Amino acid sequence: MEHRPRHPEQTTRCWLGARIVDRLAADLPRDFPEMTGLSSRSLKYMRAFAEAFPERDIVQQVIAQSP
Repeated sequence: MEHRPRHPEQTTRCWLGARIVDRLAADLPRDFPEMTGLSSRSLKYMRAFAEAFPERDIVQQVIAQSP
């Protein structure tokens, strides 16, 4: 597979995306202290999962939704 240099706009977008995830990883635990799993690495995994399955709705299991 041939390595193609990135377009400058892609490089900037990639860098900004990483910065946003890092910022979220710092801000979310402060705003939601009871939640866990909000590290930068976890957020990047979540984003990759969402990109891999864009057509799927991610919802709670039916048993968790019932009163």
